[in-house]
Amino acid sequence: MIATQLLLHSANPDGQEITTWLLTYPRIIHAEFMTHRVFSRNASSSRAIPIQKMCAAVEDNPAQFEYWGGNKAGMQAGAELQADELALAQHRWLQGAKDAVKLAQALSESGLHKQNANRVLEPWSHITVIATATSLGNFFALRAHPAAQPEFQTLAYRMLSAYLHSAPEIKAWGEWHIPFGDRMPAGLSEADRIRVATARCARTSYLTFDNEIDVAKDIALHDQLATAGHWSPFEHCARADDAGHDTGNFKGWLPYRKCFGTENRRLTREELYRILSTKPAWLKIAP
Repeated sequence: MIATQLLLHSANPDGQEITTWLLTYPRIIHAEFMTHRVFSRNASSSRAIPIQKMCAAVEDNPAQFEYWGGNKAGMQAGAELQADELALAQHRWLQGAKDAVKLAQALSESGLHKQNANRVLEPWSHITVIATATSLGNFFALRAHPAAQPEFQTLAYRMLSAYLHSAPEIKAWGEWHIPFGDRMPAGLSEADRIRVATARCARTSYLTFDNEIDVAKDIALHDQLATAGHWSPFEHCARADDAGHDTGNFKGWLPYRKCFGTENRRLTREELYRILSTKPAWLKIAP
């Protein structure tokens, strides 16, 4: 299953666009997606999702290849397998998913935490990602391309089609791009809308996002994230910025995290030594 939803598409008065996406794709291509630094993103985590939920997802909807290419030299596969060869490869892949579920369950039953036991499920798992970017040209040129991994091609071509069929909402200088803003209760202040949207994006990590918004809980989560310094969810809301320079990975837009003076504070060596002192006993580091 590869699904793409363009959640919000905005442009500043100069025409610089910003897009926020809700994406679901096989976890096997996530490392390649991470190489595109133009995106700010939050993703579902194998460490956070209960093992029963991960196992059920693999049993009900295991990730499969979009193109079952034949073996040949080089990075790109040959012609797609046919008939008996294709059926055998697909059968063995799905059998691997069943075996992985059994292994994950056995590891869990032995007392192993989900941050370890869930890892054996990842080749057959999907990942859900919130991604925001202001520059998509290079991404589309590289990934909506026959040389890309077929699963990545499917993701990129679907994103490209959605992008080309979308018209951005023009924002005045100083106005905000707020993902999920259309799903919030009426009467919220702009500041609270931004806080709630930030929490919505953060919840992607443990897959508790749904259409029901509890404003108080989301604002509390926003405040907890800011206090702890978990800044990645603060990069999806952004303000149309006429300063004329790039901010982080954005052009023409100021990400919300930049409104916090502590978001990239330089630590002293003393503070770094205090962090080092929290090293767990099981972790050995050579002097």
